[in-house]
Amino acid sequence: MEESEEEIREEIIRTPRKICMAYVQNKEIVSLRTALLAIEKGFQSHTNLSRPYYTHSGILNGDVTDLVRAIVRKENVEAFQVTSASTMTDLHYWLIDNYKFHVNVKHIPHNQRYGYNITGSYHEGVNGVLKGYDFKSFETHEEAFDDGLYEALKLIPNQE
Repeated sequence: MEESEEEIREEIIRTPRKICMAYVQNKEIVSLRTALLAIEKGFQSHTNLSRPYYTHSGILNGDVTDLVRAIVRKENVEAFQVTSASTMTDLHYWLIDNYKFHVNVKHIPHNQRYGYNITGSYHEGVNGVLKGYDFKSFETHEEAFDDGLYEALKLIPNQE
């Protein structure tokens, strides 16, 4: 027995993680700008030097000898702090669990580009499109997904 389009749509609304899994194909690292905005919006990711991180100069898993040197010398380490580089998957689940925001990536075959839209609950459980498909010139799924995560984070009101 084949399900109708309406039944499929209702099932997707009831089970948001199914939507997420359709678009999350790997565990790529978010960009530095997305990582910084995620932290500003309250996302907590464990930072240590055995996990992906950005150095104070914005290099992924880069040299942290300045940080180690400052710790050993008991100097101010604020200028040398590292920023956790979360995976896109972890950040996406956090957006779903906390804000009901879904970043959906779509491939356009005729021009070999990717785009995204952001859907979610915006008023007492009413679901809808929060940001329509944006087909900039994303050449990879990961570029579009990272930009979609960044834009979804911008929809979160600033913490006071």
